Amino acid sequence: MALERCELLCNVTLFLLFSFFVVGEGQSKGFRKFNQVQDTRHRVVSEEQWFTQKLDHFAGADSRKWKQRYFVNETYYKPGGPVFLMIGGEGPANPVWMEYGTWLTYAKKVGALCLMLEHRFYGKSHPTIDLSTDSLRFLSSRQALADLAHFRTVMAETRGLTNSKWVAFGGSYPGSLAAWFRLKYPHLVHASVATSAPVFATVNFPEYLEVVWRSLASENAECPLLVKKASSTLLERLKDPKTYDNITKDFNLCSKLQIQTEMDSAYFLEMLAGNFMDVVQYNEDNRGFEGVQGTNITIKVLCGVMGDTSLGEPYARYVAVARLMMDTFSIKCLDASFNNYVREMTNTSWDGPAAGGGRQWVYQTCTEFGFYQSTDSPNQPFTGFPLVYHVKQCADFYNVSAEQLAEAVAQTNEYYGGYDIRSTRIVLPNGSIDPWHALGITQDITPDLPAVFIKGTAHCANMYPARSEDLPQLALARDHIFLLLQKSMMISPVGPRDGVLGTPNNFWKLCAVELAMKHLSLFCLYVLVTLYGHKGVLSQTPSYGERGSDLGIQVFQQVVRSKPLENVVLSPHGVASILGMLLPGAHGETRKQILKGLRYKKNGPYRMLKKLHKTLTAKSNQDVVLIANAMFSQEGFPMEEAFVSTNKANFQCKSRDLDFSNPNVAADEINEWVNNKTKGHIPNLIKADMLDPALTRLVAVNSIYFKGLWKSRFQPENTKMRPFNGGNGNVYKVPMMSQLSVFSIGIATTPQGLKYKVIELPYHGNTISMVIVVPSEEDTPLSRVIPHISTATVQSWSKLMHMRKVRLLIPKFTADAEVDLEAPLSALGITDMFSQDKADFRHLSAQPVHVSKALQKAKVVVNEDGTKAAAATTAILLARSSPPWVTVDRPFLFLIRHNPTGPRYYSLYGPDQPAVSPAITGQPLVAS
Repeated sequence: MALERCELLCNVTLFLLFSFFVVGEGQSKGFRKFNQVQDTRHRVVSEEQWFTQKLDHFAGADSRKWKQRYFVNETYYKPGGPVFLMIGGEGPANPVWMEYGTWLTYAKKVGALCLMLEHRFYGKSHPTIDLSTDSLRFLSSRQALADLAHFRTVMAETRGLTNSKWVAFGGSYPGSLAAWFRLKYPHLVHASVATSAPVFATVNFPEYLEVVWRSLASENAECPLLVKKASSTLLERLKDPKTYDNITKDFNLCSKLQIQTEMDSAYFLEMLAGNFMDVVQYNEDNRGFEGVQGTNITIKVLCGVMGDTSLGEPYARYVAVARLMMDTFSIKCLDASFNNYVREMTNTSWDGPAAGGGRQWVYQTCTEFGFYQSTDSPNQPFTGFPLVYHVKQCADFYNVSAEQLAEAVAQTNEYYGGYDIRSTRIVLPNGSIDPWHALGITQDITPDLPAVFIKGTAHCANMYPARSEDLPQLALARDHIFLLLQKSMMISPVGPRDGVLGTPNNFWKLCAVELAMKHLSLFCLYVLVTLYGHKGVLSQTPSYGERGSDLGIQVFQQVVRSKPLENVVLSPHGVASILGMLLPGAHGETRKQILKGLRYKKNGPYRMLKKLHKTLTAKSNQDVVLIANAMFSQEGFPMEEAFVSTNKANFQCKSRDLDFSNPNVAADEINEWVNNKTKGHIPNLIKADMLDPALTRLVAVNSIYFKGLWKSRFQPENTKMRPFNGGNGNVYKVPMMSQLSVFSIGIATTPQGLKYKVIELPYHGNTISMVIVVPSEEDTPLSRVIPHISTATVQSWSKLMHMRKVRLLIPKFTADAEVDLEAPLSALGITDMFSQDKADFRHLSAQPVHVSKALQKAKVVVNEDGTKAAAATTAILLARSSPPWVTVDRPFLFLIRHNPTGPRYYSLYGPDQPAVSPAITGQPLVAS
């Protein structure tokens, strides 16, 4: 149940299913492991060489030595060029990687020497005479890093490369090693590319199967439901021995099914689930160059089988998937015997069936990492192989107890830092389809520790050779990684710049092309920040989203000053949108004031707000964002065609005629529209007395509905009534949600020296998150922090925040708020549009009109809902020391931020309520 390698390993000898881990093609959870055919079609371009290593780098008195295998490719090397070191992992190092792969494309561009070092105890690198537990005590990531350090030192000295810049590459577990090599030996390795690297060790890893669920659902929402139904059906049948003959025939087992213990059942269920796990992890990865079989089996294929009703009930389709995989890998029959698996895993000979990596890697999971992909979460498609099934194997195979396992995992995180990496020049790519991204870094830690999160790609996809059918975002990611390497190494390409782009300007040109093609707008915005943010370009020229947010912040601060003890909820996007809808009708000083408030150039708002609207509501966003705009005009009221068409084109704003002479009926119709658009959360936006039956001519309405599911879910049973210290001095009992998880947290300081905490809670789509701001000291009122908040302040927080495992407590609440925008907008200089004498909307209508009412009504609901269920607390999950508590039990500010474009929603939580899942606003402007 550990890590699947990025195919730096060749086809490994036969293993039966390793229930702890998957590595390469021979150590897969699915049926691929049964395929013993080794591909030999590729010519060998790099002969194997041998390097002398110490057996134990941390025992000076131990002089024992052994030979470690490595490979060299000098084809692209130019004197003075860098050295690229590919790190081997939990399987044989495959020499085909000395001929193919993205790293060689980079090497050709910069004239790099390429080396690949096989991991101790894997492939042909045998430090000891056998694989006994006594021998395996020399197998660890720390020893592997020491191997790399000694190899780098000696090779640099013997080849005259001491002054060269060394760059480490690795994917999956070797990706972790690449990051840790730079972390622990910064004087030896200049930079690292740590692809699909799980940096946080954890005993229980149910999130893996949660990502499998979401990845299957991305193809077809019914697919994981059908898999779950089939898996549950099989589990029920396993409880009745009378069904064993049929199950044996269904899955073509090598011998009659025998279920005598829960371990027997769990092993069989996990083996069948492994087919889906394998396919999801490597979905559409370009592994054919290694001779890997089964690459044509994708998520689309599996979901196609599961959705084929002609095959019968879901169980029958599940059987069909198993048969398909057996045919693909030429498996005559399936060995489902857990006893056979135990015999093979306890065979300590180098000639044993698990010696290709299975016994070794499971040992590492038991003594360092955990990573056990259990079915303990309800939000995943399988059943029947809980954590205890995995943990027991550590005791059976290596005499490692559950307590020793938990202690080892805690030590690993303590030694490497888990998510809280403190280093520089480490690039951290991950794919959204890959289940391992749940333990990786998917957001920038600092500008020198950038994440590259690639939508729609699987495990280590960026490492494989490029091909024409690659997703555009994958091609862009490869280019972006190269640019980051260039920046870190301060070097320039040595030849023609085809394939990988050579300059930031060229890269942005490609990004702009992709934007025009409606691809990757969010990714490109991220790249722009990465490439140019250090020059201050973005801070000087805010993005289209940030401009609207700046106005929203100023309005928010004005409202807070006027309501110091009330909850305030405001949508910056709503304010900017409603002003943007009025702008094409404004003229003269009225128009200048609106433009100045929005901070757009003369013709900027329409294009920018239109793009923002599309970005927020894009189908690629996994969170639900619905934005609707409408204009309700008095029957017979003449509006300029240009005004109507501009709003329709840029805001998808629909116009409807109403009879305002009957205010009650008109208000009901507007409220019905808003109620529908906000999913019933704002039923009464307009009151009849707001509509003057003689003078009202137009009501412009913007509504926003947002519903986000937490990426890390709060368990309802952990919600308890706890004290909350209100801003008015009273103490209230409110429901407080609680969870132990990893969050991005930082401490910021105002110019006056007041410290406050910033906590980010991402929603499951990762593009939207909630950021909570709370003063660090209990006696510091929130009102002294709020004036410090600006778009620049929000941008600066990312540099201060680090991933930490904490026990977080935040209130569960619902907050309703209504804000009259006339006073705050007027205070910001937008005054004329409210004046009957000064308002100039001649491009809206030939009839003189002014804004009589500007109102925003908002509702925010914060509860436990989310896509991640925390694993049940068990003794083996206890850390060596309890993680710190972060308690939000006093007035706080929170922002719902669309990460690529800036804050979309602000709320001040005071004495009576608490923090967010759906956010809904309705906003009318009444023109009379």
